[in-house]
Amino acid sequence: MAAKGRLFFLLLVLCLFAGSRITAAATNPQDAAALKSMKKKWSNLPKSWTKKSSNDPCDQWDGVICNGNSRVTLLNLFGMSLKGTLSDDIGSLTELRVLDLSSNKDLGGPLTPAIGKLIQLTHLVLIGCSFSGTVPNELGNLAQLEFFALNSNKFTGSIPPSLGKLSKVTWLDLANNSLTGRLPNSRDNGAGLDQLLNADHLPFVAILTKIC
Repeated sequence: MAAKGRLFFLLLVLCLFAGSRITAAATNPQDAAALKSMKKKWSNLPKSWTKKSSNDPCDQWDGVICNGNSRVTLLNLFGMSLKGTLSDDIGSLTELRVLDLSSNKDLGGPLTPAIGKLIQLTHLVLIGCSFSGTVPNELGNLAQLEFFALNSNKFTGSIPPSLGKLSKVTWLDLANNSLTGRLPNSRDNGAGLDQLLNADHLPFVAILTKIC
């Protein structure tokens, strides 16, 4: 419960801080096209995403916040009962800072490696969905990432050593998945979780250590 409280507070602060949501200018064409393509893979969308009069995501779509340059910087669809998969189009939202799709239990399938293109991302929160397969190695490209939560999904396989490159991460949670194998370390792999010197929340480490 404490972790959930911290997460809700964090996202509330981010939403209030991101008060730069624009109302006059249209959404950047690249971002608008990406969002419209992504929603084709989803059902149970928020009503604001489906109205014929809602053509401008930055101005009219719930959960979308943009900066003064009409670029999408926050996508928060927490608990919207979304169904479907996350398409590669997410990689086109190159100014995204916060991505939260948590508590959508019917949102799943393989997690697209295209998330690794979101090099401005500071918060990746996909708690309580149904993402499966391996954790993409490309997530190690998210050099600005501070909060990283993929817990309570259906991931399998081992933890990619590339996550050791996330030097700014303070919160990394992969618990309640079906991950196996040894914890990657820099001595054996060139990169590893031992390099996450700023991380103070790694609850899955003890679990995997017991398994191994």
